[in-house]
Amino acid sequence: MRGFSKVYSNLWQSGKFNALTDNQSKLAYLYLLTSPHSNSSGCFDIKTGYATADLNCSEHDYRMAIDSLSKVGLIEVENGLNTILITNWVEFNEPTNAKHSLGVMNHLNAASSNILKTKRVQEFIKIIDAKKHERDPSCGAVLERLCHDYRMAIEPLSSPRPKTETQTLDQEGDLNKDQTLNLDARESSRSPLRAVAVKGDGLAALEEEEFPRLPDHLNRLLNTNLMRRTG
Repeated sequence: MRGFSKVYSNLWQSGKFNALTDNQSKLAYLYLLTSPHSNSSGCFDIKTGYATADLNCSEHDYRMAIDSLSKVGLIEVENGLNTILITNWVEFNEPTNAKHSLGVMNHLNAASSNILKTKRVQEFIKIIDAKKHERDPSCGAVLERLCHDYRMAIEPLSSPRPKTETQTLDQEGDLNKDQTLNLDARESSRSPLRAVAVKGDGLAALEEEEFPRLPDHLNRLLNTNLMRRTG
């Protein structure tokens, strides 16, 4: 559990925050920023029952607040999971050293949503590279290996998927499309997930996408004594 969280005073001048029309949603956002269930990555799982107990509100009111926060872009969520990603978190919570970066990566691995986890990993890796935390003599080697494995897991997401299409007309002149995807061997490790994103005036379900599971050796690395200490 974290001992403190950063909440900047300019939050009260935030356009997104002030776009919230009810105090319950504002309280819910402050709760997510400072909750004992949050972590240094800004991407974490929180059970509805814990949140409603802490906020002393009904499940309906909590879900309405989460929906409001999603609509204005203060958080992102994934349909069917309890993972919360606080947007713009990295801008105000950069890791200050290599050990801090290791702790962030460790926390990220615990999140249930591969979609949100992947998005946050990409943000943090840019900072880790810029600050050269991988060169730290005490834990840089572990961090470098971890970032490398995360990159290997993320890379297939941005790779184009070659495909071929054959089109045939039936007897009535209707157009039927048959698509076949030529996927390489690494596609076999992917698992389908469905996400929710802000679109238009509310939440909209995205198409099913396939995201890679983290390699077994990466999970073993995250469970070492060093990684547990950085958590």
